[in-house]
Amino acid sequence: MPEAPQRGNMRFERITVACREEYRAQQEPIAFFWRGMEIHIRAILDRWYEGHLSRQRVPQRYYRVLTEDG
Repeated sequence: MPEAPQRGNMRFERITVACREEYRAQQEPIAFFWRGMEIHIRAILDRWYEGHLSRQRVPQRYYRVLTEDG
């Protein structure tokens, strides 16, 4: 597996996120899949948005979450 990109002390890894199924413009995550495990989200603790001046980059939404196992 390729080395994950780093920024300071943070290491970025690609994950797959499951969201609520009802239609909403900005769906919230309910679980994510990381290193072969399905991890369920108990609560969203914080959220933020990263916009870009360039139209060629897609704005990103980030969440800080509490998982069911802590």
